[in-house]
Amino acid sequence: MKVLVCFKIVHDENELAVNPDKTIDDSKASYVISPYDCNAVGAAMNLAALREGSVVIAATVGGERVENSKMKKSILSRGPSELYAVKGDSLDDADSITLASTLKSLIEKIGGVDLVICGEGSADVYSQQTGNMLGILMGLPTVNSVSAICSADDHSICVERSGGEGVEVLSLSLPAVISVNSDICIPKVPSMKDILAAGKKPSTVYAQDALDAAKYDGITAVSVKAPENTERKQIVIKGDGEDQVAEFYANIRKALA
Repeated sequence: MKVLVCFKIVHDENELAVNPDKTIDDSKASYVISPYDCNAVGAAMNLAALREGSVVIAATVGGERVENSKMKKSILSRGPSELYAVKGDSLDDADSITLASTLKSLIEKIGGVDLVICGEGSADVYSQQTGNMLGILMGLPTVNSVSAICSADDHSICVERSGGEGVEVLSLSLPAVISVNSDICIPKVPSMKDILAAGKKPSTVYAQDALDAAKYDGITAVSVKAPENTERKQIVIKGDGEDQVAEFYANIRKALA
C-alpha cells in the first residue's frame, strides 16, 4: 500500500506577536509542521506498520518554506520515506481550493497512491476544507473526522468517524482520501537518530508552474486580526445571604443579556 500524507508548514503560534492595530506580526516566528498534520503522519505510520510492504510518503505545498532544511528533517524524521513539495510564491497564503487543486496535480504526478491522509485542519487557518475538496477534485471516496483506522487490505479501508453523539464505522474502496482528527493517535516525538536519518532521505520540489493544476476563483483574505480584549467587570459579591444571591443572579442575567 502506498500512503501519502499531506502536511502544511506554518508559523509557530507561540511566537506570533500582535501589533497595536491588532494585526499579526509573524516576522520573528519560526516554522513548524502544523500539529494537526502530525496526527495524520502518525496515523499513516501506524497503518503502514500493520501492512507489510507499505510505503509512506509526505507532500506539501507552499513558498520558500518548503525548502527549509529544518522542516524537511522535521517531517521525514516522523517516518515518511520521501518528501514531495510544490513551490510557488502565492501558495503560502493560498485558499483551500487552490491548495487542494495543487495537491491533486502533485499526487497525480507521483502516481500509484492508494490512500491520502490529511489532518483535520491547518494550525494557521483551520478551515477544515482542503481534505474534502481534494477528495472531490480527485473523484475519490472521501471521509473526514476519522478517529480510528480499523483495518485495511489491498482494495478497501475501514475507519471510524466521530459524529455528534455517535461513531460511524465506514468502509471505503481504495484509492481514497481521509482526514483524521486529533483522537487518531499520539504523534511521535522524533529521536536524534530519526532526525539524523531524515537528512539522508530523498526530497523532490516542483515549481508551481511545472504542474498543470486547475485554477479556481477562490477566497482572498482581506485582513487577519487578533480579537479585541474583553474587559472584565471584576465584580466580587461576598456573603451567602438572600441579598447576595439575588445580586449575583442579577449580574449573571445582565451578563447573558
